[in-house]
Amino acid sequence: MKTKLSAFFILALVSFAILACEGPIGPEGPQGAKGDSGAAGTAGVAGAAGAAGAAGAAGAAGATGAAGAGVSSVVSYTVGTTWTSSGTVNVPSTFYKRETGLTNVTAISASVMSTGIVLAFFSENAGTEYSQLPKTYPLTGGVGTEIVDFKFKLNGWTLSNFREDSAEPSVWTRTSNRLRIVVINNPGGRIDVN
Repeated sequence: MKTKLSAFFILALVSFAILACEGPIGPEGPQGAKGDSGAAGTAGVAGAAGAAGAAGAAGAAGATGAAGAGVSSVVSYTVGTTWTSSGTVNVPSTFYKRETGLTNVTAISASVMSTGIVLAFFSENAGTEYSQLPKTYPLTGGVGTEIVDFKFKLNGWTLSNFREDSAEPSVWTRTSNRLRIVVINNPGGRIDVN
């Protein structure tokens, strides 16, 4: 047994001596070839969507709107042949025209003049259709026009008939022309249409 321990001890001493006498590290060898790429990893699983939130409370009621616009009157007139003339026929610088009108239309009040609207519609020679004024009529042969125009003032209105070429107009001579005026108060308010 003593011999075995001596042999082991000698072997250990020789191994230590060999390790202690190791020479210097040699130069680095060339780089080896690149290895193959590894397999792609699997994609992650998306998370589930969250539940929808509860509906919000109803909003407060809006403010009451302004008073609605009102039509204070719709008045129709038969326009006869009592029209006055001004200017001189066939002299353009004098602006020849025929006019008729009324001065006792109480619906066209000071408040209408300040904030209202007056619209006029014309029906030629007792026709069944009305056109908003001003109304333009092409003359025979398509050269020039004849015009019926409307103006309003406090408690009244004026209807005019003239031609662009200052010749005598003809619409005024018809005995059954009709004029319809619509007077609207408070046009800036809310309008309820039924």
